[in-house]
Amino acid sequence: MLLTPFVAVALLASFPGWQLVSATLVAGAALTDLLDGHIARRRNQITALGTLLDPIADKFFISTIFICLVDRGLCPAWVAIVIVGREFAVTALRMVALQRGASVPVSLLGKIKMHAQVYAALLVLLGALYPALAPFGVAGLWAAAVLTAWSGFSYFLGARRVALSG
Repeated sequence: MLLTPFVAVALLASFPGWQLVSATLVAGAALTDLLDGHIARRRNQITALGTLLDPIADKFFISTIFICLVDRGLCPAWVAIVIVGREFAVTALRMVALQRGASVPVSLLGKIKMHAQVYAALLVLLGALYPALAPFGVAGLWAAAVLTAWSGFSYFLGARRVALSG
């Protein structure tokens, strides 16, 4: 997610075609993150540091995108609050679990949520460039918000079950 600062600049700067440049950077960063994880797993090069830093980088990336989209007037603030709030809450949950000698593994729903967030951002950016696509961006934001809330709830429910059983 080294592209996060460049994504932020593209999202906040005013120049012709900023939407397409931003969408390209978001897609490129998401693809490189996906490939990086796939390659690490395939080559069995998963490290403790990578396991710690990758989710944090993902959260920073997604939070940056949605805060910038709110600033641009392309995303309702409540959607960004749901997304950023969930990211901070799950990170806090993971830290508490770690302090207690447990872990909160990444779930399939969490991965789906991440993809939905990226797709929503891309659809919103393309909708800003091509107004006929704007309704798809709105639908994407709703889907991302619902999946984000559901995923967060799921993590906390799972953590509660673990706490009660142990």
